Amino acid sequence: ANATGGGGHIKLVAKAMKELTYESICFPDSIKMKGMESKEDVPNYFYRDDGSQVWNAV
Repeated sequence: ANATGGGGHIKLVAKAMKELTYESICFPDSIKMKGMESKEDVPNYFYRDDGSQVWNAV
């Protein structure tokens, strides 16, 4: 178990929300931002490959 102390979780969430963007939660945009969209340059990147199948199914 982890603990952040009294109220620490609120600071943690507030910091994360400052960095949250649409692109960071939109799977295809997130992969492009990381530079991992090319299957030729980065073969066998299972997070991209499997995640794309899930994204397309939804």
